[in-house]
Amino acid sequence: MASAVSILPLVLADDIPDPSVVTPGVGGFAVFFFLAVVLFFLARSLGKHMRRARTNAATQERADGAAPGTADPAEPAGTADPPDGARP
Repeated sequence: MASAVSILPLVLADDIPDPSVVTPGVGGFAVFFFLAVVLFFLARSLGKHMRRARTNAATQERADGAAPGTADPAEPAGTADPPDGARP
């Protein structure tokens, strides 16, 4: 039975390119550019969704009749019912 070492090709010192000469080339630029374009559209979509969520939250608070960030004055602090599934 042959050992795994004899199956692998041997790399000679003459086959290793000089690291200062090796560059990513056109392929590396294409991948980097593609990722930059995807990141641009992802950030734009995130901004749109955040604006929509902020607008919906403000609309919901106006519909409830409460000022943003205020609690109900008729109910003392800490006596509100916990949401479903939450532990007291």
